[in-house]
Amino acid sequence: MEREDEAEAGRRLEILWAEREIDRVILTYARGLDDLDFDRVRSCFHADARIHYDDWFSGSLEEGLAWLEDSLPRLGGTLHGFGRPLIDLDLAAGVADCETVAINSALHPPDARGVRIQNVSGTLYRDRFEHRGGRWAIAERRSRRVWRQNGPVGEDPPLPGGGSRKRGWLEPGTPR
Repeated sequence: MEREDEAEAGRRLEILWAEREIDRVILTYARGLDDLDFDRVRSCFHADARIHYDDWFSGSLEEGLAWLEDSLPRLGGTLHGFGRPLIDLDLAAGVADCETVAINSALHPPDARGVRIQNVSGTLYRDRFEHRGGRWAIAERRSRRVWRQNGPVGEDPPLPGGGSRKRGWLEPGTPR
């Protein structure tokens, strides 16, 4: 009975470790996009991966990276906030299907009138992960924007009850 318990505990640890590796790939992807670090983004995929970004792009990993490298630097910045992934894992086969919801923000450059637009959207990512060469990485990614909200960038609205905003608390070395 103890051997079965140990085997089951070992299996559960393998599942937890695989899910943690997959979760880390998703977060690494977000960081890479927001930092315009396309080598970091590349590290999240297998070399033969396929990418499908809504109706905007569909192709190979390298074609997708070229598309991102062309489009993202044109923006004033992005922020990708991913929720916890729902992972359907098959350890024996070395595959996992994963769904993740993200809230993404993109600041567009000023238009002809000098107005900057902030786009905030909700995106559903459906990924096929494969375990190859000792690592989990994306073999196929499909994303679909589910909703969006666009608006001009203006001054911050007043705080409820008055007061002022604390500035710079995210700067390195600044106490919280």
